[in-house]
Amino acid sequence: MQRKIALLSDVHGSVTALQAVCEELKKEEITDCWYLGDLFLPGPGAADLLELLESVGTSVILQGNWDSSIREFLAGGFDIDDPTDVYFGALTAYLLDQGEQEKIQAVTTAPLTAKLEVNGLKICLAHHTPTCNYGRFLDQSATVENFDEAVPAACDIYIYGHIHHQLLRYTSADQAVINPGSIGAPFVRHAPLGKDLRAQYALLTITDEQQWSVEFRKTAYDIEAEKALAVRRDLPYIETYEEQLRTGKIHTHDADYLVPINERLGYREQVKKRFAEQLSRQKPLT
Repeated sequence: MQRKIALLSDVHGSVTALQAVCEELKKEEITDCWYLGDLFLPGPGAADLLELLESVGTSVILQGNWDSSIREFLAGGFDIDDPTDVYFGALTAYLLDQGEQEKIQAVTTAPLTAKLEVNGLKICLAHHTPTCNYGRFLDQSATVENFDEAVPAACDIYIYGHIHHQLLRYTSADQAVINPGSIGAPFVRHAPLGKDLRAQYALLTITDEQQWSVEFRKTAYDIEAEKALAVRRDLPYIETYEEQLRTGKIHTHDADYLVPINERLGYREQVKKRFAEQLSRQKPLT
């Protein structure tokens, strides 16, 4: 049987973007859907994002680096004096307050990789590399040597997310490498092309004869509706999220940007109070 598989990744909390993609997928005769990680934050989505993935028959959900960071944060792996950690902590507190914490935390312990066989072709899935779900080792401009090192030998098609950039390229052994891009936060360095912030995903088709093709998609969604949802749900850093929606610019690691916001809105003290138990378990540096 011919298989048509939806490849989705990096929603980053954008309910409206994922809704738009799922509505398109319901009009397609897809046979499966694979999600490659980073479902939550910094957008307002929570367990409702899982419901959307379920609505299109998603059979694989992987753990992205933001998903891992939520688990690590709850285990006390953060620095209260790091403005990025404060940013992430305020967003994590918000996410947990949306309810259905068990479903949310299940994503933070999801598998890092998956191996499947479709009509005789061996498919490897990961958020980034098979052993690491963060970093830029498989950036779109990385050398072929990086892809040769990361892609397992017993793999015909390697599919990953994380870099927020649609991609089709090959290893030196001509294994196909696919990235469907990001649904919630597309990223292109070249400024004129970077203005296109539509939700990105891809469709992988594999026939019984092992003929395969990939179609990259971009779907427009209502940014105003997404902003309104974030406001209704009292999302922290709402102005930062709106800027991301409109321009694609992110400030996750921008200390100069985050420090005055954290001070003005009291986020550091809020995070310190909310996660006091985790802080108390931290061992002092010696």
